[in-house]
Amino acid sequence: MFAAQSASAQVVWNPTTDFSTTNGNPNGAWTYGWMDTAFTAFTLYTSNSANAWLGYLGGDGTPAVLLNTSGSMVNGVPPGDLALHPGPGTQPAILRWTAPTGFVGTAHVAGQFLSGDSGVMQVAIRLNGSAVWSATDFGAFDFNQVFVPGDQLDFAVYGGYQFGTTPLEMSITASAIPEPSTYAAIFGAAALGVAVVLHRKRI
Repeated sequence: MFAAQSASAQVVWNPTTDFSTTNGNPNGAWTYGWMDTAFTAFTLYTSNSANAWLGYLGGDGTPAVLLNTSGSMVNGVPPGDLALHPGPGTQPAILRWTAPTGFVGTAHVAGQFLSGDSGVMQVAIRLNGSAVWSATDFGAFDFNQVFVPGDQLDFAVYGGYQFGTTPLEMSITASAIPEPSTYAAIFGAAALGVAVVLHRKRI
């Protein structure tokens, strides 16, 4: 009965509701950083404000991943939305999701990049370094993907700089990851069943 309940549950990773500048970087399954224009090296942001992780490659803190905590539109970002801004050399701003330990299976990845500020950027999703989706400036995505622990799914904004603030609204949804105690209960019940069968055979 417990196993059936676990199988029907879901876990949702939402970078907007999960966003934090106080929980450290990485923040749970989320990591905030930037890459070189060839997408060969990933660098963690180590600086932050109250609502943004900042790269400071130029004088304005970009590349960056930020949350609009105001009650109004700011640089093309709706209130409450997460956004990415490339660096001054068009370096990609990266929001990275890493499949957690214990999760093996299919997850549903859905959302959209919005056009945001007036600059035209490139937007993409990359799995373990390879592009799985891309668009110019904005676009919606909706796909299922099989993950194993440690897989990295990068959401990137790049290819421009001026007026490059680009909102991202999305979530990753999957069946719940069983807790270690759940595994113990399942395996314990199975072992008990085997013991009962063996006992009956001896009688």
